[in-house]
Amino acid sequence: MTLIVSLDPGGTTGIAYAVGLTGEGWDYKVQQLGPEAHHLVLHRRLERLYWEFEHDDMTVVYESFEYRNKERPGLVLDSVEYIGVTKTFSKANNVPTVKQTASMAKGFVKDKNIKRLGLWSPGQPHAMDALRHLLFYQTTVLKDKAVLERGWKE
Repeated sequence: MTLIVSLDPGGTTGIAYAVGLTGEGWDYKVQQLGPEAHHLVLHRRLERLYWEFEHDDMTVVYESFEYRNKERPGLVLDSVEYIGVTKTFSKANNVPTVKQTASMAKGFVKDKNIKRLGLWSPGQPHAMDALRHLLFYQTTVLKDKAVLERGWKE
């Protein structure tokens, strides 16, 4: 079994994960943590997923933080802290991580694709962004044609 966990880290962190095998189907789950501080909750959630599923084949995909070297009102750096939690977990458990930009996932995985797959969860925008990263990884890195057929073919 393969476990892919994807994160949209921030003041509210979106989490999506899929368990399954490429070409044979996936079981998807999404959730959000926050907006209160959730460093330890995130770490424990990653650990629980690691032990609950076949942790030998786990990958963590996360949205990168892009600081544009410009001060702006309302700038919050929480996502950097949650990326640090993710990297600490991954390093301690020898779990590979994949960094993706927001534009990679949002540019390819649209709301309509998520809805076609039957995975849309209204009122959870950060969880949906985490799911975008997961689906981007499945379709571009794992090259799962079954996901592409169901989510992108009209």
